Amino acid sequence: MAQGATSNEAIGRMLDQLSTDRDYREQMLGDPVAAFKAHGIEMDPANVPAVRSLPSMDEIAKIRDDFKADPMGRSCIAVFMVVGAK
Repeated sequence: MAQGATSNEAIGRMLDQLSTDRDYREQMLGDPVAAFKAHGIEMDPANVPAVRSLPSMDEIAKIRDDFKADPMGRSCIAVFMVVGAK
């Protein structure tokens, strides 16, 4: 999980990028700590799953839209579950 306070703006930017940028998606799969850090979100490497996958770009776009509409809703939890085995 991410550590410390994370702005909704940073999370929104990360979700925007995950829903549109194939290179960033590859970075997220290969080095999630660096991918989160690119948006100012600190993550403990010990919390990164060994097996990683991402939902489709369309699915992430839906998570992003839900998150932007209600940052404290259920999609807030989904933000930090984006990386991980399906």
